[in-house]
Amino acid sequence: MRVTQGMLNGFNSLPPTQRNGGRTGTTPATDPTLSPQERLSHMLVNTARFVTNARPRATLLSNAISNLTAINDNRIAVSGNPSTVAIHSFNGRDLANTFVRVGQIAVSQRNQGTTMPADEHNTPPGGTHRFMIEVNGQEHEISFFASTGMSNQEFQNRMASAISNANIGITAAVTTSTIEGELHSQLNLEAVATGAGEDGKPRFTITDISGSAVAFTGVGEIYREGQNARFFVNDGEIQESDSNIIDLGNGLRVRLLEASETPVKITQGPNTQAMQNGIRTMVSHFNSLLETARGNGDDRFTQILIRDLERAARTSNRSLAELGVSVNRNGTLSVDNDRLRESVENGVLERFFGNTNRQSNTFLRRLDRIATNVARNPMRHVSPHAARTPGFNAALNAVQNGNNNNNSSQVSPFDAYFGNDPLEHLLNALS
Repeated sequence: MRVTQGMLNGFNSLPPTQRNGGRTGTTPATDPTLSPQERLSHMLVNTARFVTNARPRATLLSNAISNLTAINDNRIAVSGNPSTVAIHSFNGRDLANTFVRVGQIAVSQRNQGTTMPADEHNTPPGGTHRFMIEVNGQEHEISFFASTGMSNQEFQNRMASAISNANIGITAAVTTSTIEGELHSQLNLEAVATGAGEDGKPRFTITDISGSAVAFTGVGEIYREGQNARFFVNDGEIQESDSNIIDLGNGLRVRLLEASETPVKITQGPNTQAMQNGIRTMVSHFNSLLETARGNGDDRFTQILIRDLERAARTSNRSLAELGVSVNRNGTLSVDNDRLRESVENGVLERFFGNTNRQSNTFLRRLDRIATNVARNPMRHVSPHAARTPGFNAALNAVQNGNNNNNSSQVSPFDAYFGNDPLEHLLNALS
């Protein structure tokens, strides 16, 4: 079978200055030093690479556009001072402006034991130790065995393990410090739950039953009493909570982090951080799909796809520029992160995705339509001559099996298969 110029017409119908996104230069399809067989093999491989990679990359772009739309529709609650009042969760709509002033946050009760030389031996009492911990009115008996001659820190660790393993809402930990060059250790207990105990009582108490573990470690003494959070909502009456997570209604829950004399304003708005990330993701997938199409830029049908992508960006060039997204001379997009952040502060980002913004709606709709069409059937964007050319299916299988990375500097399994006389090898394999 002889390869003729007519078999190549579906690929290189435009001069090199009009192919590949306006790039100039000679391509394998127009290189006069290559034989028709070699030119055809290059174009089959490029087409196979495009068909293989275009669908997943177009799908990623379409998903990125859908995600941006979803982010814009999903309004979030925003704290005017998240270091004082943070948003814990929000699943409501139409949130009115809310002001929260924090008088004090809720804290847990903490008992702090005696600091003693960590490595000192023969002072901890040996034998079985039994003690009672009462937590919110419930009594829990705990015991452990201490060997004679163990160190102070070993004794504290043994007691801490017994308390922690009881799983009664009390954490136990041994801390160390250096005092005058000597290592010291201390056993500390803390209630898991914040807030004051009922009727002014402690959250928990600990007393010896037999043995002297509590007396020896000193953990029976309260270092810090538990206290409730105290706060005001919209200049209303003072409210209390044993937790720092407060339900303000309408699907809004906040976390109180520190006291402040200044009320914190809670408003409803777009998730600007997610939108910034979404725009970066969209730009990345746009460039990826455009690069994939340009890899098959000798195909006049793929050239149409390239022009459609470039035209979609150029048409909205001004609107994108206000966001910090630039349309480069080569048709790709780039993000200026500083300008993108500024677009959040001055409201440009929110207006860009507003329902009345015709430019943004046109850009997103057009881009999504292009990406969806490619994802559904990338073969629509390659010349029918390619699909009907003997060897295309072999090229497609070779590229897919080789997990092609679309790097023209590397030789794919299909390239290597052709050898010095590509078409003859291909026809022999298919016969």
